[in-house]
Amino acid sequence: MTRALALCVVLSAARALAVFQCGDTQDTCQCGANNPYPCCDNGGNCTWYAWHNACCSLGVGLPSWGNAKEWTGHARANASYAVQSSPVVNSVSCRDIGTYGHVAFVSSLNGGGNITVREQNCFGGYGSRSYNYS
Repeated sequence: MTRALALCVVLSAARALAVFQCGDTQDTCQCGANNPYPCCDNGGNCTWYAWHNACCSLGVGLPSWGNAKEWTGHARANASYAVQSSPVVNSVSCRDIGTYGHVAFVSSLNGGGNITVREQNCFGGYGSRSYNYS
């Protein structure tokens, strides 16, 4: 089951430029925070990339919430975030299955329960990609 983490945050922090690279993606987005997640040896990390997309697309510097499977619980405990049972465009999709879970940034809803996400993965070996899930 895919869950969406809708990002509902009021930002007041000063904007700062963070420059970092993970795989084929360079982080030059300005959201007032630096990405707290490492890049894995294969040039990908779902938490790094979901954080990066929230920063770039929404101007939100998310907190450091650990492994992907922990993001939903942390978001539920923080009144600044809404956790929903269905994906929302421009939000973080969270899966808490497996050892680490997985997060991705929702790009579009395609009908019939299909979504397109932007993602990376420490264990996927595909760098950054846009992918369709049902």
